[in-house]
Amino acid sequence: LLHKLNIGKIIHPFNSVSIPNFGVPFLDESLKSLAIDEKIYFPILIISDRNTPGFQIGQNFFTQGLLNNEGGIYITFTRPWYIVAEQITKQFNDPTLSKSLITIDCYKTIYFKDVRYDQGLDKYRGFRVINCDPRDPVELKNVVNKALYELQSKGYKDVRIIYDSLSDFLSVADEELVVAYLKRSIVWEEIYGVKSVYLIWPDLLKEPISDDYLA
Repeated sequence: LLHKLNIGKIIHPFNSVSIPNFGVPFLDESLKSLAIDEKIYFPILIISDRNTPGFQIGQNFFTQGLLNNEGGIYITFTRPWYIVAEQITKQFNDPTLSKSLITIDCYKTIYFKDVRYDQGLDKYRGFRVINCDPRDPVELKNVVNKALYELQSKGYKDVRIIYDSLSDFLSVADEELVVAYLKRSIVWEEIYGVKSVYLIWPDLLKEPISDDYLA
């Protein structure tokens, strides 16, 4: 199967999915216990309390992929792209990192500009950033597809995506549209071998999260 994008490009399936490494012992062991034939199926939904730093778990998953020479798409709803770049680059000393990372900034269009970081942006100018309005799930779908195609055209055979966070996506977009987006993404990402993680607070949804809710 091939999926033709609205931008007129073709995305081919990525590699088969092996068990990912989050760098978090209890989570890594849990995934190994759920694996079938030493493979785990994506996407992964991480449900955490508001006091739990879920984004740190997500960033661990993301940076492990970069260390494995995988491409990465970081969708940020909670902070500007350059703060994400700063947090991730603290774990690396590799100038080629920017080539494997695309950040989709869903913060800029609806929140005030954070002037505190303006003077330090020059060191992140090489990073690929795509702005997107999170209130439009269809636009986000098209931007994610565009980013996937860009990474695949650079030769990346594996790509990880982090949604930081799904809770913030739900708080600004229509919930029914977001759930429709999830239904499409869950099937599409499994077919195309994309490794994605969604972070969410369980108390944000009107109904409990379950297989029935997303089915």
